[in-house]
This record gives sequence, C-alpha cells and structure tokens, in this order.
Amino acid sequence: MSCTGPALRFDRALIPVALALPGLVALAWDPAVWLFGTWRAPAYESNGAVVALTVVALLALSLASGRAHRDARSARLAFGLLGLAAAIRLAGRVLAVNTIGAFALVVDVAAVASLLRVSARPFALHPGLVAALFAMALPIEHYAQRLLGHPLQLAAATTSHALLAPFSAGLEREGVLLLHPDVVLAIDLPCSGARGLSLYTCVALALWTCHQLKVAQVARLVAAIAGGALFANTARIVALFVGAANGIPVAAEPWHSTLGVFALGAGALPILSVFRNAKRRTPAIRWSFARPPSSSPLLRWPVAVGTSAIGLAIAMAPQHPVDVAPIERDARLPATLGPFSGVDVPLAPNERAFFEQWGGGADKRRYRAGDGTEHTALLVRTRSPLRHLHGPDQCLIGSGHRVTRIGVVPGAVPTVVYKSIAPDGRAWRVQASFASDLGEPASSVSEVVWRWLAEPEVPWNLIERITPWDACADASGACRRFDRALFTSLDLPVEPHERSSS
Repeated sequence: MSCTGPALRFDRALIPVALALPGLVALAWDPAVWLFGTWRAPAYESNGAVVALTVVALLALSLASGRAHRDARSARLAFGLLGLAAAIRLAGRVLAVNTIGAFALVVDVAAVASLLRVSARPFALHPGLVAALFAMALPIEHYAQRLLGHPLQLAAATTSHALLAPFSAGLEREGVLLLHPDVVLAIDLPCSGARGLSLYTCVALALWTCHQLKVAQVARLVAAIAGGALFANTARIVALFVGAANGIPVAAEPWHSTLGVFALGAGALPILSVFRNAKRRTPAIRWSFARPPSSSPLLRWPVAVGTSAIGLAIAMAPQHPVDVAPIERDARLPATLGPFSGVDVPLAPNERAFFEQWGGGADKRRYRAGDGTEHTALLVRTRSPLRHLHGPDQCLIGSGHRVTRIGVVPGAVPTVVYKSIAPDGRAWRVQASFASDLGEPASSVSEVVWRWLAEPEVPWNLIERITPWDACADASGACRRFDRALFTSLDLPVEPHERSSS
C-alpha cells in the first residue's frame, strides 16, 4: 500500500489539469495555427519563428541557471493573466480579427514565464518583457508597413531631401518621390524603415529582458530605436541616390543588399551603447516561509471544469465583425476599351465567398489587343481598405509565384510594378494603382489607409493590370495605351511623368 499511495495521490493531482486542458487548448489552438501560418506564408516575409525560438532559448537558459525562490503570488498572477488572455481571445473571436486573438498568446507567454518564476532565477528575466519580445513574433512588420508605412515614407523622403538638396541642383520632392533630372527615386513601402524599426525593437527587447534599465536609460533606448531606424533608412536612401546619380547599379545585387546591411549595422550601434553600462537583472527575492494553503480537491475540480467550459465556449462564440463593408455593386470594368475587346473572367469561388462575407466588390476582365496581346484587369472597390486592399504580391506569392518588386512609377496615379515568375516559368508584368472615388491617388496601401481614416465614407479602388512581361518590355507604348484607356474609362487622371522610377 505504501508504494501505490503516493502514485495514486499524484494521479489525482493531475485530474484538475486534465479537466482544464481541453478549454486551454481550444483557446490557443486557432491563434497558434494562424500565427504558425504567418511564419510559413511567403507573403508575410515574417521572421517570427526566429523570435519565438529566441524566447524559448531565453526561458530555457533561465530554467537551467538554477532554482527560483518560492513565491506564492506567481500562480495567482499567472491565473489572472490567463483570464486576461481569455478576454482578449473572446474579443478576437467575436470581431473576427486574427491579430487580436494572437495577442492572447502574448499574454499566455507572460503567464508561463510567471509560473516558471524566471524573475527569481539566477539568470533572471522580466516576464512582461519576455512576452513583449514574443509579440514581435506576430507579423508586426507587415502591419507596421500598412499602418505606419506612409508617415515613415514621408519622414525618410523629407530627411533625405534635406540632406541631398544642397549638393544636388534641381532635386525636388513630390510626396514620397525624389525627382532629379538624372534620377527618380521612389521611397516605397520596403524603403519606409518599418523593417529596421521592427528589427531594432526585437534586439532591444531581447537585451532588456535580462538587463535592468533606469528611466533615463529607457528614454535613451526609445530614442536609439527611433533614431537608429531613421538614420539607417536615410543613409541607405542617400547612398542609393548618390550611387544612381554616378552611374553605379546600386539597385542591383549585391549593391542593394550590401548597402542595407551596412546601414542596419550602423543604426544598431546606439542601441548597443545603451546596454554597454547596463547591469544584469538581479533575481527578485520574495521569500514565503509558510507553505501557501492548498485548495480542497472538491474546489479544484469544479474550477477546472469551469475553465474548460469557458475556453470551449469562447472558441465557438459567434462572430460579429464590425469592419464589414457594404457590397459594392458598381465595381464593374467596361466590356470593351476602345480597340481592346474584353471577356469576363469569373472570380474564383474563394474570392466570391470573401466579398460576400466581408463586403466590397471586385470585377476581373481579360482584354485582347489587335496584335493578340492579352491584358488582364482587376478592379477591387471597398469602403474598408484595411480588410480588402493589399499589394498583388501577397496573392501571387501565395500562388507559388516568385515576385520581385520593381518600384513605383510616378504619375498622376502612381503605379507599383512587380515582375512575377509563375510556377510554369512564364514572366508577367503586374501593376497596381490605388485611387479613391474622388480621384485621389495613393502609392501604397498605407497611404490609402491614412487618407481613408480622414474620409472613411469615400470608397477606394485597386486597379491591377497583368500583362506578359515581354509584351510590355518590347511594346511599352501598347501597354501605356491600355493603361490610358482603362484609367479614362474609370474617370481617373492619366498624365504620367516622362521619367522612370529607380
């Protein structure tokens, strides 16, 4: 009996955990699957898996460093954090916003770090900062480009123009374009600085988890992140402009990547200098001489069952999204465009289902020129650009294409140009333009979002054109005539700049 008694008690202690497990798994399952998908999806270009592995490595190092002092409050704090995570998960489920639900995982990481008492181990970590670092495993850079990209573009273009103008006669700035008689440089979303800002934030949080900073040092760290990102991006833009003006192929590899690496390295130096004199985090000692009272098993089991029931209910809660746009019945392309005869191209079943669920509207047609060249046009119209509008590269990459962003072609309505290589090896020229029903142009989704926030009642349109790459390379006039006919039919301005983008 003495051999089986302890084992029996151990098994009974695990029963409440087993009862609560289905609800806890249900809460985390969908957000975890979505987050893992963003790590694998080429369209997100996410390094979230690396960040998540860094968090796991930090926790493992803390656990391996030695035992923690007993702290009866850790379990209570973790239980409260799990309750907060459940509330966040409910909000994400009801609003049908995956990102909100994924933030519940961030709170879960804080709860796990508290349960492991990493703050009280020899290699001490701050649970809140560990969770903040894990938050960077979400597609933060992707959302930063969409929400902050346009202000960052303007800041980079303004700073670069101020530095270059005294030495470059005739240099002008139009929005996010630097225009010079010899060079046209577009500061598009990849050049906005969002990538450097995300990278520097990850580095700073990883170091801060195991270092103690005073208030003044925290202020310096924030300034170093923002200033380093601006410096690195501005330095790269200036180098690209100077190189292009002197005939150096800086837009081609390995010049382009090499300049980016050197600029990012230089921008990280102020962040590293903040931690040069920072002290390692000391273990938090909270002695608890009395063993905390344990609750009765009769109380634990109902709590575990209730936890599981709540978790399952949240995971199956009905969805009531608030960002559903009205269905746009007027999203129609013309049947013909002058000499270009059109044929309707039905939307894919998943595309039709998307617009039926989330509103907006789309129309796709294929036009044939007299020489046999085919131009495919897609029109997307919406009053909810955050939900509906994105660059065509996301869908193309998801379909197995290898996509290269060529840049922004300036004009009355700027056009973002991509070269897309299909799985069968065929090359396509993909062009995307954004314009509102008022004729206001935008060079990126981020600019669309900021303009839409000022006038949310105005619909926005994505006008996408897909043409065989060789057709436009050999007969650019034909492609320009098609764009002119399409834009005229949509009552959009068509006067382009006569200079190409770098």
